[in-house]
Amino acid sequence: MKGKFIWVVLCSAIALLAQRVLFHGELSCKMEGGVLQKGRPQWLRVDGRSLELTPSEGATFQTGEILGFGFMVKAPGKSEIQLKAHFHGNQGAPQTMNARSVVRGKWRQFSWNFRNWPKELRQNGVAKITLEFAEDGPYFFDDLRFTPEDIMHGETPLPPPTSQPFFPQYTEPEQIQACLNDSQLPQKLAEIQRLRRNHPFRKLEPYEYSQKHADFYAEIQPDGSISSLTPEKVRKIEADMRSHRLEHEGFSRQTAPRLGTLLRAWRMGQIERTPANKAKLLRAINYHGMIECNRRMEAGRWVTTAFWFPGVATSAYLIFLDDMEAVEAGTDTEPEHVLLNRLCKVLAANAYTQPLTNLPAPPLTVEAFRHDGAWVSGNFGYRHLIDAALVCNNPLMLDVCREVVEKGVSVISWNTRQAAFWQEGPTADGSGWGHGTQHLLFRYPSDGVTIIVETLANLKDSLWKPRLTPAQYDILLNFLRSTLWVSWKPEQYGPTLAISDRECMRFRKDGGFFTMKKMQRIGTLFQESLLPEQKELHDQIQQILLTMEGKAPEPSGNHYFWNNDDMIHRRKDYFAGIKMVSSRTRNCESTPLASSLTDFFKDGATILMAHPHTYTVAKGFWDPCAVPGTTVRQFPFQHKGTAWRTYEGCFDLAGGVSDGTFGTCGFRYGKKPIRENKDPRFYKVEAFKSYFCFENEMVCLGSGIRDLQPTEGVPLRTTIDQTEWNAPVAFRLGNPRETKVPGQDFQAQGTSLLLAHDGFGYMTLSDGDVRVQGNLRQERWLDFNVAQNSKESERPKTQNILQIQLEHAKQDASYAYLVHFRTPDLPALEAYAEELPVQILSNTKQLQAVRHNALQLLQALFFDPEAVLNDPVFGKITVDAPSAVMLCKRSDGSLQIFLSDLKQDAERTTATFTCNGKSFSFPLPQNPFCGKTTTFTIPKE
Repeated sequence: MKGKFIWVVLCSAIALLAQRVLFHGELSCKMEGGVLQKGRPQWLRVDGRSLELTPSEGATFQTGEILGFGFMVKAPGKSEIQLKAHFHGNQGAPQTMNARSVVRGKWRQFSWNFRNWPKELRQNGVAKITLEFAEDGPYFFDDLRFTPEDIMHGETPLPPPTSQPFFPQYTEPEQIQACLNDSQLPQKLAEIQRLRRNHPFRKLEPYEYSQKHADFYAEIQPDGSISSLTPEKVRKIEADMRSHRLEHEGFSRQTAPRLGTLLRAWRMGQIERTPANKAKLLRAINYHGMIECNRRMEAGRWVTTAFWFPGVATSAYLIFLDDMEAVEAGTDTEPEHVLLNRLCKVLAANAYTQPLTNLPAPPLTVEAFRHDGAWVSGNFGYRHLIDAALVCNNPLMLDVCREVVEKGVSVISWNTRQAAFWQEGPTADGSGWGHGTQHLLFRYPSDGVTIIVETLANLKDSLWKPRLTPAQYDILLNFLRSTLWVSWKPEQYGPTLAISDRECMRFRKDGGFFTMKKMQRIGTLFQESLLPEQKELHDQIQQILLTMEGKAPEPSGNHYFWNNDDMIHRRKDYFAGIKMVSSRTRNCESTPLASSLTDFFKDGATILMAHPHTYTVAKGFWDPCAVPGTTVRQFPFQHKGTAWRTYEGCFDLAGGVSDGTFGTCGFRYGKKPIRENKDPRFYKVEAFKSYFCFENEMVCLGSGIRDLQPTEGVPLRTTIDQTEWNAPVAFRLGNPRETKVPGQDFQAQGTSLLLAHDGFGYMTLSDGDVRVQGNLRQERWLDFNVAQNSKESERPKTQNILQIQLEHAKQDASYAYLVHFRTPDLPALEAYAEELPVQILSNTKQLQAVRHNALQLLQALFFDPEAVLNDPVFGKITVDAPSAVMLCKRSDGSLQIFLSDLKQDAERTTATFTCNGKSFSFPLPQNPFCGKTTTFTIPKE
């Protein structure tokens, strides 16, 4: 093949085992028949299309003791790199693996894990490796090597101590030169010294001695290893957690937090600050820091390298700042101090470079923190970037951070996501996206907002003070407000399941699944970042903080998050959260490492709460196919493996309208298959579902319900509720009244339901089979979240659960039911049913509509623009495109209309509304606010 070069691999560290060669650390290569070209140490250049690696003297690469093989490669001028790797064993055909990587940050990583290889290669080793590129070079290689199973292997070169700016590996030479030639460099370096000395971490006040941390110190061995975290013990810890991390990543993931704990204990005075204890601590940091550096570009290197060890390195540097600066000045030559200084800079700088496989642009550029989930929003915040810049004495790092913060305070929407600075973070509706278009507030988006306000506060008096516009301040303020809408009694219970995420199924005896501490921190830092003249903004933040502390009223009314297909309808005495999914949004992610079995948590779920602790215990006993509000096949399921699962909707019909007090929303239900879950029972169910929220009640409609792949013995049902059975339940199911008390297990079935329980009333408004059951259940906490709940010894083991469901035994089925939020008892519900104030006007696949006569309020979901609504008061109504509509007759006789576009069509600029033959056109919100409620008024004639 043209340009083919054969490289004979030689190694300086060779272990001879039965005449086989096992390579440790770096590979040292020599070219036969040519001259080795080096752009710098460790670089190899290939001008042709292939690179052949063979061991010396006919030996074999012994894969049984190797974790993996990999390298870094770049190809100047190429937009992508495609290659095939052929691994030749001693017998049979070679194993071939294709690899393709888009070049964004110039250097790209390729790696292979030997544990997943065929038995022949794992047992007998690899005789030769051939890398075959799709195009001619030149290709430049770096870190071409095998990674041994031995975690403690080798040593990596470290830079000498310096007080000059330190730049991460793979920084562009022109960037380095521009930074060093900056006329303001001396002033910037002096400012970095000031920021180091005044770092908030250094201002923490010491407190009492802790025996626990003294015990941790006692586990540090003379060489710096930790007796309770040997490789063997870490393997067991990771296995017990059902971890999917590679062995080396798992080791670093377990050791880094321990080092962080020890550093904080030292900083806070919880360990006696003797010279012996200090030497012991430094040995531990240097020992494990060297192991982390030795990993280099190893496969699976990600969270510990980008987040955890930079945190350890920056903490160590700032704690021992006097020693570190003395090393850089040349006045301290203590070996442990010198090694720590060198390690801290390399480890801290990894926050700007790792993982290189996901780096969207060259390091130390603003573009490096865009376009890939590993670098944006929360993952931007986890990286200790400001602290790393101070450790590395690097003004360019701070320049980048400031600009990222300034641009990161922006909003995302479906139509603008490609052009947005970040594709995760605050959304235009005031909430947030994380891990794709998944509705999140309390994880990735909030972590991204935290680092933004922290940077605003910490750099406000520095050369790198970020500058925000009034609109950007509003984005941060609206984000904080949104957290209050999804929480009930935030000072105790925090967020509700209306904002479910990957940790939502953990048990906390104090209630909820997450605290408001992070949001309170955001608010406090936000206030600290403001100038004295921004008093009004300061006061608005203070009001939010008071609500979080339970000292000010919580939100009451109706709020629709149009970027997230979710509606909140609440009053002081009840809470309802509606969670839908569309082709624009994703379901709650599910993983065995956190909350699992949450596959249906956003499929039209209605989170119905009579009190803030409604689901605190009940959720641990849920049937995961009976989430309230969902229309799902009923089957027991468990997930195997460690895959993360999150589903998108099939259809773009989803939306809602709200006037702040009342609202309606709806969607066409269907979910797309994902490769992590191929079970057909999760898919091919379709329905048109809508929700109509008034003062005392919510009407739920479903039509066009189809099981496109019926499975014998697997029923399709809509769940009205599945809740804690904590009080007597009184009901009529086509029969005389019955009353059951908790512990009195029962099952009942009929065709018409009136049921009162715990202040809520439930009634069906259409024919159909209804099933009600109450029973004592055994816990499922460990099924839902083994990592967190296994630590909770006080978790409830049994609980009485009340479950109400509708059966759908035929295709094109429909349903209609009502939830009354203020029902004292069954007689009161019966009286309400006799003079029902709501009227269902339509429940079809084209149109679903409900009128509330007492409120003179009409709500409708026009799924089909050809649909016609005949209202007894407003007359014949049509719209020109799929829309959510709400009409209200005002006291002055005028008609107020609220409307939103279900498809969020960026090309639809106006809406045409026709009522009794008269057409009215009005503008629709444009990007990034497509889908937002718009309103106009028709005066009384």
